[in-house]
Amino acid sequence: MKRSLAVILTVLAGVSMAKPLSFLDSLQLTPSLKESNAAIVGCTDFSGKWSGNCSGQGQSAKEEFTITQSGCEMIEIASGKGKHTLPVGGVFSVGGAMPGTPAATSFGGSITSNWNKELTVLNFYVHGGMKKLTIDDAGKGGVAMSTAKIDGGRLIIDLKAHSSEGKAEGTCEFTKATN
Repeated sequence: MKRSLAVILTVLAGVSMAKPLSFLDSLQLTPSLKESNAAIVGCTDFSGKWSGNCSGQGQSAKEEFTITQSGCEMIEIASGKGKHTLPVGGVFSVGGAMPGTPAATSFGGSITSNWNKELTVLNFYVHGGMKKLTIDDAGKGGVAMSTAKIDGGRLIIDLKAHSSEGKAEGTCEFTKATN
């Protein structure tokens, strides 16, 4: 199951549920973007032009992209596949339906992201699914998680994905271009 970094990062979502003490505490796990990141400073800066390989499941893929990051609350990734803006500390949700033949399809998903306590690792979680709007379709869904960190000047991203079709794991290692 071949997955590119851009696809994984734009599809990764979920809520980091670190054993809430109460229902009211659990509501505070994903505060608004402005509130959650207003006081966050000193996070790892992933800015730069990166190139390297992602490998897993016996496959390898070369990727290049540029990350623009100003502060700890927003990251923009630009590549030949397009531009993706990812808020950190919030939840992106999307859903809808597509008309089609032989059957229309409904879809939904969300991306959640957060920093670890030390502000050195960025976590992305993705949930998504789709179902043909017919009685006999069971639908398909998946969950993916990735972690991004800088280690020895290299950007390391670990990927894990589970879907109704199976599971996949991989690692990406990128070096920063020098200007």
